[in-house]
Amino acid sequence: MGKRNKGKRNKNLRKQHEKIDRQYEGENVTAKKIIIVIVVIAAIFGLFYLLTIGILKKQSKTSRTSNTSIQYSEILAGESFTQNKKEYYVFFYNLDEESSEENHTIISSYRDKKDTLPLYTVDMSEGLNKNFKSEEDNSEASNASELKISKTTVIHIKDGKNVEYITEDIKNYLGIE
Repeated sequence: MGKRNKGKRNKNLRKQHEKIDRQYEGENVTAKKIIIVIVVIAAIFGLFYLLTIGILKKQSKTSRTSNTSIQYSEILAGESFTQNKKEYYVFFYNLDEESSEENHTIISSYRDKKDTLPLYTVDMSEGLNKNFKSEEDNSEASNASELKISKTTVIHIKDGKNVEYITEDIKNYLGIE
């Protein structure tokens, strides 16, 4: 009987070992799956990171070249007499008015002409320019604090001084047909 029990015991031990081996293999497979998932996720994040860096570098190269042509033509009313040019025009208009489309046409047509004085624009509908709006014009303004603009106006500035103050027939004055 001793051999029989010993054989049963060995058989039971083998079964237990096989069961433990299967559990270990199952855990090993699960661990492998987890590691594979982590590696795949890390690879995806790495790919997105590299793509993002590539896109940002490309954008920074293009933004550097486009930033070199900075637009200084629109100014605030308070800057009308302090531009770096010796002689220029300041075109005051109200973007909220019906004539704003015509004003844009005048501005574009003037800027398309060659050999003209610089033309700076002031949108009187902007909040910072509203202090210069008035019912009456001050055609004798010699600095920004004296400015009073009631309608579409062009001021010809030379050496920081008001040379001409035009409120009528602006197209003709600027040589636009």
